[in-house]
Amino acid sequence: MEEIRKIIMMTSDASGENLENDNQQFAVCSVCGEPLQDFFRDRAGNRVTFMGHSTHPRRCACQRAEDEAKAAEHEHERHMSTVDRLSSICFAGNPAMRELTFEESKLDNPAVVICRKYAEGWEKAKAENLGMLLWGDVGTGKSYMAASIANALLQQEVSVRMLNLSDVMNATFESREELLRAVRQCSLLIIDDYGMERDTEFGNEIAFQVIDARYQSRKPLIVTTNLSLNTLTSPKDTDHKRVYDRILEMCSPVHFEGGSLRPGIRKRKMDRLGEILGIKKEGKE
Repeated sequence: MEEIRKIIMMTSDASGENLENDNQQFAVCSVCGEPLQDFFRDRAGNRVTFMGHSTHPRRCACQRAEDEAKAAEHEHERHMSTVDRLSSICFAGNPAMRELTFEESKLDNPAVVICRKYAEGWEKAKAENLGMLLWGDVGTGKSYMAASIANALLQQEVSVRMLNLSDVMNATFESREELLRAVRQCSLLIIDDYGMERDTEFGNEIAFQVIDARYQSRKPLIVTTNLSLNTLTSPKDTDHKRVYDRILEMCSPVHFEGGSLRPGIRKRKMDRLGEILGIKKEGKE
């Protein structure tokens, strides 16, 4: 059966290079002119008979091109469906982050180059379990860049999960266990706004559970935080130290400098609203 299958595959996909002159007896495609039939042949190109037949239908160049186009369309639809599913999981609870990309970024910060290079070099980062700690003042673009990395990798069908520790703290026991499984299983975990959750004994324990679960998985971690590097390297007590030490062991610090981007964003939105509503700015005709 295997030999028969090879004969069929070899002949049915023939490009035309083995066609002989007497194939002119076959009907041809009115567009490309290639025969729509061919002889069964062995590996050497000699004619053979298969189940009492010496010829078989043959797909011409037009039909092969149509097959390739349909296959490409099917692959595109499969890819888009996969990306949509992974994105829904990654940004559960914050779907607006699905729109944040490097291409749309207006950030002027050296750290942006590092984040873009991280996404481009993901395979090496994954193989060597390299993470990043994106730290800096409020509004400097840390979350934007983390989401941009996520979206770039999602386009490659990489499983990413972006969450706040408060999501884990506020979950039921069953949901918390499910989140911890996701923390261990996803290819890249992003913890956004670390340090903004409740600074309690319970909060620190949840933080350690999440960070330690990721540590044990030996997979990359990205953390964004408004905490200073000095705070992370000089913890106030043992509970914070065990979390901070884990983060710094897994993640290389990347500093986001500059002022907050949010006043500029608010101004652009106000200006745009004024344009839509026909409201003139002061001092302008």
